[in-house]
Amino acid sequence: MVKIAKIYDPSTIRCLKLTDGWMEIKFFQWEVEMIRSIIITILAATLWGEPFRYCVVVSENTLNDPNWGPVVDTLIARYGGRIFTHTGDPRQVKDSLVDYQPSHVCFVYQVSEITSYGCLSLVTTINQMLRQLDSDPYGDARWGILTGYDANDAMRIATEKPKNYIYTAILKDCGGLLKWVKQGIYFACHQYHLVKLKRAPCETVETYYDGPTDCTDTICTLINNDTFDIIMPAGHGNHNAWQLHYPYADSEGFIRSANGQVYGDPYSGSNININSTNAKVFYSPYNCYHGLIQGTGSFVPSWFHTGGACQFYGNTKPVAYEYMGGASHFYLWPMQGRFTFAEIQFLTNQQLLFCLFNNKPGTNPSGLNYDKDSWCLYGNPAQEFRIYQVTSPYYRKPWCTFDYSIRHGQSRDTVTFKITVQYDSTKPWRSYGEPVIDFLPFKAESIEIISTNAHDAVVTDNFVLLNVWNIGDPYLREGETREVVFAVNSIPEVAELPSEKPMPSITVYPNPFRNQVNFRIDAKHSGIKVKIFDANGRLIKVLPEGKFTWRGETENGREAPPGIYFYRVERVTGKLIKVR
Repeated sequence: MVKIAKIYDPSTIRCLKLTDGWMEIKFFQWEVEMIRSIIITILAATLWGEPFRYCVVVSENTLNDPNWGPVVDTLIARYGGRIFTHTGDPRQVKDSLVDYQPSHVCFVYQVSEITSYGCLSLVTTINQMLRQLDSDPYGDARWGILTGYDANDAMRIATEKPKNYIYTAILKDCGGLLKWVKQGIYFACHQYHLVKLKRAPCETVETYYDGPTDCTDTICTLINNDTFDIIMPAGHGNHNAWQLHYPYADSEGFIRSANGQVYGDPYSGSNININSTNAKVFYSPYNCYHGLIQGTGSFVPSWFHTGGACQFYGNTKPVAYEYMGGASHFYLWPMQGRFTFAEIQFLTNQQLLFCLFNNKPGTNPSGLNYDKDSWCLYGNPAQEFRIYQVTSPYYRKPWCTFDYSIRHGQSRDTVTFKITVQYDSTKPWRSYGEPVIDFLPFKAESIEIISTNAHDAVVTDNFVLLNVWNIGDPYLREGETREVVFAVNSIPEVAELPSEKPMPSITVYPNPFRNQVNFRIDAKHSGIKVKIFDANGRLIKVLPEGKFTWRGETENGREAPPGIYFYRVERVTGKLIKVR
């Protein structure tokens, strides 16, 4: 059957309809070079002063495996940090993690280890252990489990480029999410033939009612022939299956996996293998068991093996509540790239814990307890996949802005964290109203909350949370603000807030580096300096204007060891990796 596709005609500046098959749709291909000039702008939306302390937790058997050991070595060469080994139970490294205080923990496990321990038991153990690294009851580190059908999958993910942007989505639920991405396609899971399409640079969403009855072939073909950055399923699920229609399969097929191969199983006709190589994330907030690994034929290792996935978010149990699935939307889509895909598991879990500890109106304690330990991020937690912010002519602002101000004292600093709502008649995503959360741009110590105009505020060593809306409140208005003022021990200079000078454009190369790293800076004012900090926030080198090459030495002339460093140029902060 002939379908309708959408293309952009720059000569008339409008969308045109062309006859085309749904499987023949080609989305605009984004090149890294096209966005290089605006990468710094997006990254500046977050403050990178927070200490970055990476570590790998791995069994001794996997570390000594000739195929898997190099995966661990690659991660440490890329991010620096420490390796912590155990003989069978990850809780054996808890005391070492308490001493090290990591910001990111990558658990590297073979599928056989995950199934031997029990996938749900392993995910529960990690969730609980990483809340026990300090005295507060909240999470202490972003984490993920890096696995694969084989070691080649894990190595591909470990060596994938560090920053990726989510431009193009394929959705089987929540068609309204298309407004938050540059382009994508939605096939309804509850209604046959309903398709929504958005294709850049024409950013309107068009609705059609002549889509395929069974989307199996179409979805497989699109994934194989195009470069989708995120796949969001819907319908029922199992550890190795995605039922495309909901609530019953009826006349639609399945996406399945077996022995590392993802494939489509249509209502009628032959199976269609999915073989896609572009880096992507698989985001499953509603499907049961998609995060459960029961063997190499389960979804997680199979999407890593033939589906091109680098990160995978899902539940190891049936999805019965919204607190870790649906609630994660708020931190991924409308925040427009402030947080990475890997960070949504951590953030969503912290809001769940807040709701549980404070009996937030509209939440169910039984559901909160059910959800709090079973969701998992598979992949490297330090790898960045961010929603690419939708820009003009159909600009989508982030749901709110985030602002910090710091007043320095002799031994204590006073910090104000403020959010400003950017939409009228709005509230957070779910019915109960998720709190707003942000990662602190510094490690906070000896925290004292002074005041807040939110319902509640929480400040831990690594994040700040504002409960800005409860059931029964009027909707928030554009321009409304909520803030918390708190005192902490003195903050290192690397975390100081940016000035109001125009932000320079910076190219850093090579990075990672061995002998020297160069900074090419395009700024509209003079007096530029490059400051180099170690992973603990100590200033170790200042490069004066006109001499923007760092040869890996400290201010006293000593060679800095391999590892993670940060640079600051005016109000831009970034990460450097010095390798051996």
